[in-house]
Amino acid sequence: MKEELAVFEKVKTMFGGIEYILPGLDRLKKTEFQFPVSKPNKTERPFNDFLPPSPDFFQLGDYGISQMFLAVETLYSDVLVTEFIAKLEKNSRSKVSFSSFKDLDGERQRVGDYSFPMSLVSTANAIMDAHGDVTKNSHFSPPVVENIYVFFCAAIKEMGDLSLKQVTEDTMLKWRDAIMDAKRSGCDVEFAWKHLETIAYAYFGLKARNYRISLEQKMANLMAEEKSLRQQLEKKEEEVKAVKGKEEELTSLQCKMCQDCVDRFLDKNVGLFG
Repeated sequence: MKEELAVFEKVKTMFGGIEYILPGLDRLKKTEFQFPVSKPNKTERPFNDFLPPSPDFFQLGDYGISQMFLAVETLYSDVLVTEFIAKLEKNSRSKVSFSSFKDLDGERQRVGDYSFPMSLVSTANAIMDAHGDVTKNSHFSPPVVENIYVFFCAAIKEMGDLSLKQVTEDTMLKWRDAIMDAKRSGCDVEFAWKHLETIAYAYFGLKARNYRISLEQKMANLMAEEKSLRQQLEKKEEEVKAVKGKEEELTSLQCKMCQDCVDRFLDKNVGLFG
């Protein structure tokens, strides 16, 4: 019985207590599917070789918990936001072209000084109504500005066609190129740039919201597992107390007398004359 108690205490010591057992078991649960099941053989290392050298084995990740269970799409960090906004604001060479947007070919219609694909006529009119002629301060002639303005209107239209869940970083960078081309040509498109920044922050805000939902679910699972493990540990502690109580019964004077009598008959018969 003492040997069993010693093993129990040894395991508790190895894992550093309940606060290390919990994340450790969670990590093992998440990773066990990665290892193929194989039959044991004589050359396999004993189980003790795989026990963690210290509680540091279960230290948490950069975001506070093991991230193995989370999809990349749900992860959020301030660093990711800062890096993307810097990338968005960088004065990069534009990659936008007619192939970047849909429905830019076919018949055209004039709006002001420019000819637009039919798919962009309503967008060009909406911009004119809300902000006037955004090209009026451009230092280029209308023929030069036309394609730039077409791409700008295509970006604005696409913003209206997509939901926030459909927006990607590549999409925002494409819009950036179209807006920055217009801005560099002298067009008054600051309103579009501000709107793009708002979309970018909303994009990461959605990530943060999804990340929070994932963390809340994970926390609920951890708390349920913690409760179960604590109940198991409490049960084991009660068993330990019960065993220790039985051991104490063996220290009474009467028990000692009984055990002393054992020596008289051990490996002998119990006859009166031996």
